[in-house]
Formats: sequence, C-alpha cells, structure tokens
Amino acid sequence: MKKHLPGYFITMEGIDGSGKSTQIELLENHLIRKGYEVVTTRAPGGTDTAEALREFFLANHKKLSPRSEVAILLSSLNETWHRIVEPALDVGKIVISDRWYGSTLAYQGGGKGHDRSMINTMISAVLGDAYAPNLSMYVKVPYEVAQMRLSSRDPDKLSSLDKAGEYFFEKVIDTYDHFYPKVPQAFHGQAPNHYRIDGEDDPESVSEVIRDLVDDRLYAWEQNHVLARYQEELRFRRVVA
Repeated sequence: MKKHLPGYFITMEGIDGSGKSTQIELLENHLIRKGYEVVTTRAPGGTDTAEALREFFLANHKKLSPRSEVAILLSSLNETWHRIVEPALDVGKIVISDRWYGSTLAYQGGGKGHDRSMINTMISAVLGDAYAPNLSMYVKVPYEVAQMRLSSRDPDKLSSLDKAGEYFFEKVIDTYDHFYPKVPQAFHGQAPNHYRIDGEDDPESVSEVIRDLVDDRLYAWEQNHVLARYQEELRFRRVVA
C-alpha cells in the first residue's frame, strides 16, 4: 500500500471446510499483483506465544471454565495484534487474518453457549474498538458441505472442535448469520463492514466476489484518506498564510 496511506485490516471468518483459507490465499495473490504489501496471519496463532496459547486451548478447552477459555483465546489475539497486525498496519500494509474475534463469538458464544454478554465484555476489555477490522467477511456454507470437504483431510489433523458434530456447528452457523446478515452491517462506528459471502460455489467464482468487494472497499478507503490529507494540507496553508 502507498506509504502515505494507513494500513487496512481484513478478516475472514467461517467454519472449517468453508474454503476461507483458500480464499485468503487467492485474495493475497490478487492484492500482491495489484502492488500492495500483504501480511497474512491466523487467530488464534501467528506468533510463537499465540501459537502456544492456541495449542493449549485446543488440548484443554473441554476442561476450562467459559471465562478461562475466552481469556486464553483473546490473549492469543492480543499477542497477534501487537506483534503482527499493528506493526504491519503502521507501515501501510494490508493484513489478512484467518479468523478474528468473530470466531470467539460464534464458537464459544454460539456453539458452546457461553454467555455472550460476558464474551462481549471481555472483548471490549482485552481488545477494544481499536482492534476491529476494516472489513470482515464470513464465508458461509452449510454444515453438510463443510463436512464433505473436510472428509478429504487427514483425520489426525482435525481438532476436537472440528469433530464437534452437527448440532454444535448449526449453532455456530446461526451465530455467524446473526453477526453477518445478508444486508451488510456497520459496527464500531464504521461504514458497513461485515459481509456474508456465499461459499458453496467453485473457489474461483467465490474469489471473484471477494476480489470485487475488497477492490471497491480499498478504493473508497484510499480516496477518503487522500481527501482527508488534502483538506488537512489546505487548513495548514491557511494557518501559515
């Protein structure tokens, strides 16, 4: 991204088997071809400490209290933000994260049924609005489609959450649908930035939809910041004059 512009934070959400990881790779390649500097990461994870928290969580989440479970996940996100996301944004790069706190709301608040008000309070306390993505996309597929795609993976590489079953994932999907309705929603005082993407089509067709959305949002973002800088320069000239 041009040095005089701030960075741009994109997150991709969805259940495993939705194709989001494939879409992140395709989007990254698209943006690099357009001349942007791109950093990709995942949440929880991305740094040594965040990955260690991720592994601890996956090994122990069934034994943890709801508050401890959420605290570990948010601690991992906090580490990823300070070590990867924020430094990249500060130098004008685009950051794409495979999951962010939307997954905590969907999996812990929806799938596991933990108190959502408690989760929201902890998100605000640990992360705050500053950690909100500029654009968040939810790649939606039915549970059956995701399971069919996951059937080709090595079973030993699937986590206990991946094997949680249809009832669990239907609640996760319902929660994602709530936060990513068909009509894009605005959160944290920004323009509408939560978009639902139909992930059932072939990867290239899904990628085209995502590329068009991201290109439009980036263009508007850049134009707004160029205009803001121009207006700031005009005010400075008036003061000096």
